[in-house]
Amino acid sequence: MQESAEPAPPWPEGSLRTVVDANVFARRDWMQAVRRAAEDGRIVPFWSPAIIAEVVRVLTWLWIRRNGGEVSEWARRAHSVEAHRWFSSMTDLFHVVEDRPPLAASWSDPMRDPHDAPIWTAAVRARAALVVTDNLRDGPPLGGDGLRSWRGIVYVSPDDLIRFLDAWRTALDEDASPDRSADSDRDGGDAGSAGLAESSPRLLALLRAIENRPRAVGDPPRGGE
Repeated sequence: MQESAEPAPPWPEGSLRTVVDANVFARRDWMQAVRRAAEDGRIVPFWSPAIIAEVVRVLTWLWIRRNGGEVSEWARRAHSVEAHRWFSSMTDLFHVVEDRPPLAASWSDPMRDPHDAPIWTAAVRARAALVVTDNLRDGPPLGGDGLRSWRGIVYVSPDDLIRFLDAWRTALDEDASPDRSADSDRDGGDAGSAGLAESSPRLLALLRAIENRPRAVGDPPRGGE
């Protein structure tokens, strides 16, 4: 059977396909936010073989540092138990997308950091809306809207993702309120978008970019379709 680069739908309605870079896994608070967003159905998280390999390297090094550089047989067994438990929890959360060559064409050839090419390739093949990374400088060039995006895929920092998801959820809750909807109809505006604009122009730009992104196979219909 021929392997497909497109992970199998369907996804939760309204969720955002999101590739999570390895550097995000180094912070517990960032990963807790990713997990909550995935469990709430706000994002569908993806990783790839290259990301998994880098995550294992980063987390192993952090584990060794936390344990004072211990490299005994006991430490090896303890790390193995913890790593298996962690990986099991992640595989319940993440979808895997292939990142092997041929690599997807990007905004720069060659890319500033060639090790980022598999991440971009994974995002293209996952038909992602977002790439979450703590290394924005190697992402797409900064646009006039303050976003780093290419081919409809927006690169965001973990902190901006958290702020955006919180603001987005607030906007959705406010839009669903009968009182707020009535006020919005009278004013001829979008109450939720106004809330995002007040929170941050960049968050509003991110919302607009996501709303206007090309539809991917398996995406649910948008309003009015």
